Amino acid sequence: VHLYDEESRSYFEVSDDEFEAPTLGIESPLAQWLVRENHVLYLMPNAPLPIDLQPERARVAALNTPVFVPLRSRDQLSGWLSIGHKLSGSVYQSDDLSFLAAFGNQTAVAIENARLFENVRRHLGAITNMKNLMDNVFASIPSGVITTDISDRITLFNRAAEAILGISAESIVGLPFNRLQPISQALDALVHRVLDQQIMLAEEVVSELPGRGAVSLQMRATPLRDNQNATLGVAIVVDDLTAQRRLEAVREMFKRYLSPAIVDSLPSDPAQL
Repeated sequence: VHLYDEESRSYFEVSDDEFEAPTLGIESPLAQWLVRENHVLYLMPNAPLPIDLQPERARVAALNTPVFVPLRSRDQLSGWLSIGHKLSGSVYQSDDLSFLAAFGNQTAVAIENARLFENVRRHLGAITNMKNLMDNVFASIPSGVITTDISDRITLFNRAAEAILGISAESIVGLPFNRLQPISQALDALVHRVLDQQIMLAEEVVSELPGRGAVSLQMRATPLRDNQNATLGVAIVVDDLTAQRRLEAVREMFKRYLSPAIVDSLPSDPAQL
């Protein structure tokens, strides 16, 4: 697998084996061919290399893979799959190439979704500002992540969402998100606004959760799209701000009786208050 890296503007290999494939720039003949033609490239045995790929003969030979399956993401080439020779030694047939093209489309969707979640993760870190430095937002901040399909059915419900809402993933995945009581009404309005406007939106709600009482929840939702920019559903990030809001209330109360210096010295962690 070769994937595009925006920083270096090149396609690099993603692999666990010891073979190191060459990194190809965005202007490389192979990348440009896949962008322009947008279909599976099959270099048949003993057939001459396409003229457009002649300048890159050495690198293509180093890859030692006769099949290249483009991975299209929206309006750009996000990478490609390099497929080796058949173990049987036989050539690829048209049915094989059709299957690989379909597989490449599904792979491109998966990669696009993964990058979308990465963008959500970065945006979450900027908004919450819970830590200045973090290697993994989902590991350091207990944020619930919920995704829905276009039919409003829940397709993902992570452990943090289970802990925050007190609902098991097993009991809710596959069901309409309006079953997420008691936040279903606020969530329904937020999700449909996101689908109507096709932008990321955020909202903070106060709800009564069984066993916890009143909690403050911040919900951010953004459309999930495939490589053709078609909406697949919605991704929702839920943060529990209950302790933070209580700490803010305590600070406001202390401001009435204590000097600013003492108020500023209060711990930022509610558990240490």
